[in-house]
Amino acid sequence: MAPASDESACLGAVAAQTGNTVTVLSSQTSEANNMVMVGVGPDRAPWKCLINGGAVVEVMSMTNEGTL
Repeated sequence: MAPASDESACLGAVAAQTGNTVTVLSSQTSEANNMVMVGVGPDRAPWKCLINGGAVVEVMSMTNEGTL
């Protein structure tokens, strides 16, 4: 599990990008970047957040937007 501070930073980054409610679905720790999976909105659409040392590295939707 990623540290709570990393989870919180990812929640803030995803919320800022989506303008929606967010919740942590899962998190993993690694040497390179911690990964936090975030659910967005009432359907909890999956987003991935990579964070390293408290700095958000990447925020990305995991939804296949090509089918929309």
